[in-house]
Amino acid sequence: TRLFKDLSSNKLIVRFASVDNRSEAFKIDINGEERDLVFQFGDYDFVLAKVNEHLLKAKDFAENEVQKRYLDLYAQHYQTGDYQTYLESQIEWVKDTSPVVEYQSGLCLTYLDPRQQRAEFMSIVALNSKITSERTNKLVSEAEELLKLLPWPSEFEKDKFLKPDFTCIEVVSFGFAYTCLGLCLPHFDEIKQKHGFKNLFLLNSIMIPKQEHLKFLPEDVAEKVIQYHKIITYFTVCYHELLGHGSGKVFIKDEKGEMNFDVSTVKNPITNENVQSWYLGQENFFGKFAKYANAYEECRSDSVAMYLSLIHISEPTRQAEISYAVFCLKKKKLRIRQRYYTSD
Repeated sequence: TRLFKDLSSNKLIVRFASVDNRSEAFKIDINGEERDLVFQFGDYDFVLAKVNEHLLKAKDFAENEVQKRYLDLYAQHYQTGDYQTYLESQIEWVKDTSPVVEYQSGLCLTYLDPRQQRAEFMSIVALNSKITSERTNKLVSEAEELLKLLPWPSEFEKDKFLKPDFTCIEVVSFGFAYTCLGLCLPHFDEIKQKHGFKNLFLLNSIMIPKQEHLKFLPEDVAEKVIQYHKIITYFTVCYHELLGHGSGKVFIKDEKGEMNFDVSTVKNPITNENVQSWYLGQENFFGKFAKYANAYEECRSDSVAMYLSLIHISEPTRQAEISYAVFCLKKKKLRIRQRYYTSD
């Protein structure tokens, strides 16, 4: 959606991306002043019509009925702009584990908006790297044991860890503002908690650093970072996506007043006092943390990845060397980020 203000009529116009063109008018109260609000559908209609044309053609090549269902739901969402339909498409998409061809799209990534409100369109088409995916799924099978290594009580984890599909993919086409190494999707916590999620590791996005990019390190250490870069990247991305984004329980008091944890026994590990706050009803992490949500979640996931990489790299003969290289590489990322972000 995009919000506009019509200066001539003082109307507020919310534009929805869809093929259908229609509008709905409302009267709303803003600080005691009655204002006109218009929902205007049909934004990017020409582009989305093309998207739908090819989505419906793709159904002829679907591997199974689940793929046909989520392709249909995608097309319905882009046709009407209906948000609930998009959520339904994501629930179906999660069910499609380890497909030969992976597809995901939507106006779903808010990383580049400082207020974390405007979502950009993302679309990815990729091929499953079966051999690497099989190796990665060994990590998935160990996930519940790895969760016990994390430095917080077991009560802070989900009652049952929903083992995700972890697919290593070779990207054919990636439409977004920048490339990334891994994705944990869908971007809706309510779906992750109830239906699970999928991790995608974009293998052909890995870039080996050059010696000149590591000038802040002694030459021999920089050589280790370059030597082990692929294995460092592999494990840190796996831990980041699987156990960073995939770990943690959201404490909720629902509309009926029921808690999903024992409020009388669960303690804050920092204060050692009973947990004093939780989400209410339909509240969620991204709504409460607002503009800090993505930064906080990515920091948490990166911290989990670094913590596990330092203690659990599955290369026992070279563990110390690789762990040190992990630390140095994370130090490099921190220095790069400090150029662009302030403490605020």
